Amino acid sequence: MTTFTRIEENATPSMNVDISKRLSKINDNIYGGFTEHMGRCIYGGIYEPGNPLSDEHGYRTDVLSALRELDIPVIRYPGGNFVATYHWQDGVGPKENRPSRPELAWGAVETNEFGTMEEALAWVEYCNGTKDTYYANLRRKNGHPEPYNVKYWALGNEMWGPWQVGQMTANEYAHKATQWAKALKLLDPSLCLILCGQEGLSTWDWTVLSQCIKFVDMHSIHIGTCGIRSELLVKKEAKNLTPYPMPWTVNVISPLMTTKDGIMKQTTWWPLLLYSKYMRGYTIGVHVRGGAYDGETYPPWLQGTLAEGASWLDISACISESGTVTLAVVNVSETKDFETDMQGIGSDIEVFTVTGDNVKVVNTEGNEKAEDGSSAVRRCPVRLAGHRC
Repeated sequence: MTTFTRIEENATPSMNVDISKRLSKINDNIYGGFTEHMGRCIYGGIYEPGNPLSDEHGYRTDVLSALRELDIPVIRYPGGNFVATYHWQDGVGPKENRPSRPELAWGAVETNEFGTMEEALAWVEYCNGTKDTYYANLRRKNGHPEPYNVKYWALGNEMWGPWQVGQMTANEYAHKATQWAKALKLLDPSLCLILCGQEGLSTWDWTVLSQCIKFVDMHSIHIGTCGIRSELLVKKEAKNLTPYPMPWTVNVISPLMTTKDGIMKQTTWWPLLLYSKYMRGYTIGVHVRGGAYDGETYPPWLQGTLAEGASWLDISACISESGTVTLAVVNVSETKDFETDMQGIGSDIEVFTVTGDNVKVVNTEGNEKAEDGSSAVRRCPVRLAGHRC
């Protein structure tokens, strides 16, 4: 948690890190990913048979190598809206024997070349079963003798949406989700079941939670809200919140894009990579003294929903299991540079800088204008140039 004291604009800012104040364990699942049969996320992204960069199974080796850099702990699959008409048995067994189906969520034809191993109980048995049962034996027959041990199972996606093939009312969904949750827990009590939420504060959320809370482990909030009410709620319930993976991992609003000849790392890739590598362990307290921003906010509709006088230096801090302290610092000014003292940590620090020509710079194929600068061991104080993080 970061606290802030506003001082005169021309005064020297400072940061004071309290390494003795461990606030909470960081849930590594915040660095998870999401893959769905949408756009080029799967076909032409992760899976592209015939491409020189693909292995004998059709997987893009350059994509897999890049994703391994992120040390992703969990992947959400297969959706997303796609899951509404997906039948898991279409995606197992020899590829040449898998049926092609009309895909109703995104208006495509699904070949099922890329699949998992919905009859929910059968799917769980196929993924996690260890006994001499039909679907566990089917997994073994398809070449995977050991269970996949899939822990997290979501009970539907955006079931309240009119675009959903299987749209339901809140009461209809709650009834069905309760039935499935009870059955799934009987099959495997270790499963972590995730209820389909909406905004977190809607009638839908209240209805489904009031009926299902005894049978599920998590409640997913799909549409984030803003404003002081949400900010206060998040602070109050922070200990009960679990992070959720980023959107589509490859090609669809993603930090990683593919071409026929290679990959392109978007500007968002570099801060994500640094966070995933270094912002793990425990959150710790940090206090910032400095000037504050009172200008316009973009997009304009956000104006008035944020606290006045936000610090020029946006900071979070953590400490690893080995005792290494990491600070993530963003200078939100496009024009001002700051030199600041860091108190509460050692005098030698390693600095990684993500920057570009301006705040609107984008990376394109063969022309990556924003990247992670080389690291260096420096002495405090540290200079923070405008539009750098």
